Amino acid sequence: MCVLSESLNVWMKSSSYLQITEHKTKYFQPKYPTMKDTTMLRYTQYFGFLILFVSIFGFVEPLLGFIVPITLLLILVIARVRGRWSCGNFCPKGSIADIIENIKYRGKRNKMRTPSILKSYWVRIPILLVLLVTMVNQFIITEGMVEKIGMIFVIRYALTTSIVLILGTGMHSRTWCTLCPGGTLQKLLEKDKSPLKLESMKCINCKKCDKICPMNLHVSEGKPGSDCIKCEKCISSCPKNALAF
Repeated sequence: MCVLSESLNVWMKSSSYLQITEHKTKYFQPKYPTMKDTTMLRYTQYFGFLILFVSIFGFVEPLLGFIVPITLLLILVIARVRGRWSCGNFCPKGSIADIIENIKYRGKRNKMRTPSILKSYWVRIPILLVLLVTMVNQFIITEGMVEKIGMIFVIRYALTTSIVLILGTGMHSRTWCTLCPGGTLQKLLEKDKSPLKLESMKCINCKKCDKICPMNLHVSEGKPGSDCIKCEKCISSCPKNALAF
């Protein structure tokens, strides 16, 4: 038994054992980013099911549609304190966008960029106004019937979710987050609340923060702007701990 034990110890220290172990470790590594790597998924990873729940069962029970304005109200309240924090931490559509990201790139860096024109207020404000005007018009037509109002929210939720899937598949996965009327409202309400701070003395200009930002913001310049969704991906990627809220 002693001889067998010594032989086993020698083999475990040999290069062949280390190669096998390294191979197994590489083989069993997850294809998608872990929760530690993708800080945005701390809260949103399960919220995508809320979209499926409302979009499917809402057509059976329209009252489920009222989950939408309740969620939006909560997001806007948070926006007054923390800006677009909700977009990067518990938004259901953000969860869908992250799932698309993981499926498309399997943990590799997404090199696609959101077109700059879509970030302009000349595009975003008209989308917000069209949404509000058409919604008010639909509310008037319902004549106050609660179930019909609920169905309006269900249909719009299902429609915008389809747009999230189309844009996220064909373009950058978070393209909708730039156009989202709710995101635009948060941007207008924020007024630089809880901004991301860069310690320039620590920064080595590696631009890892720019590359990993899901909103394609120029974090390394120190002024990411109010479209920052507070996902903290840039903070976790910084090798010098130069970023913080």
